[in-house]
Amino acid sequence: MRGASPSLFVCLCLFAPARVEIADLPFDPDSWKPAERVQFHVQENGRDVVYSGVPLAIVLRDRAKNQDGMAFTRSLADAVIVVGGADDYQASVSAAAAWIDEKGERYILTTERDGKPLDAKHGPVMLAIPAEKKRVRWVRSVVSLGLLQPPKTDSGKKAHQ
Repeated sequence: MRGASPSLFVCLCLFAPARVEIADLPFDPDSWKPAERVQFHVQENGRDVVYSGVPLAIVLRDRAKNQDGMAFTRSLADAVIVVGGADDYQASVSAAAAWIDEKGERYILTTERDGKPLDAKHGPVMLAIPAEKKRVRWVRSVVSLGLLQPPKTDSGKKAHQ
């Protein structure tokens, strides 16, 4: 219709309340020792600091065994890894993004700073995200790792029928 205002079609999808579980992920720094180490440099108080550790993807490897690679990756598309610190601080990162970061370029479970084990304030394990300059999701003294996957719904199918 000429001169008519554009229309906006809005679809509201209501979800029934669902219980969301966080599945524990393996947290065993000793088992990471044979894994290839990752290093990255950051500036702290005007000086170059080198952190090293392992890719966060390492905690998903057991879940990926005996599964098709792409199917497993797609199953993580809406999941997050929840990383908890000893001080009750927690942050989350995309599980799919962590999984495809096999080399540890984005998400690293660090265990060393300048070649020495992390101090009591930061370690023994710390989640580091080198590209994150404000370090909002860096988690010191990691004590837990969990995988949160929202319940699957068929609301998308209903909305398009």
